[in-house]
Amino acid sequence: MFKLHHKTLLGIAGTVWLAVGASLLWVGIRLFQSVLAGASSPLVSSLTSFASVDNIVIVLIASALGAGYFKGRMVLRKAAGRETARIVSLPNPAPITSLYGPRFYILIVIMMGIGMAMRFFAVPPDIRGWVDVTVGAALIHGAMAYYGAACESKKAHI
Repeated sequence: MFKLHHKTLLGIAGTVWLAVGASLLWVGIRLFQSVLAGASSPLVSSLTSFASVDNIVIVLIASALGAGYFKGRMVLRKAAGRETARIVSLPNPAPITSLYGPRFYILIVIMMGIGMAMRFFAVPPDIRGWVDVTVGAALIHGAMAYYGAACESKKAHI
């Protein structure tokens, strides 16, 4: 079985979160671009009496980034901390298959299910974009916790 040191496992875990977060952020921005190009968007349409579509989209992106930062700081950073503690408790080197615990895989299935449900139920692009940017920003913030732990493990020679 392929085994890796804790620092490497933490780096891989962070890279997975970073890649998924960046992907969701990209998808969310593309959805907002479709709104700017004229796609049906009830949230944006309901706010056009207050500001232009361009300004509404900017506010929505900024609020999604802010919400994502908050979610990343308050929720995903703690989850990454728990996963980091679990990884560090494994024998060193540890099998790559122990990168994530069973609860994490359940969370992935739930998150993917929510994403597919938003597409299936045709959630408007402004709302989907907001959710994708929020979750993407949160995952990117959470990835930094893994990278920080990987750097600390180098100092502590874990």
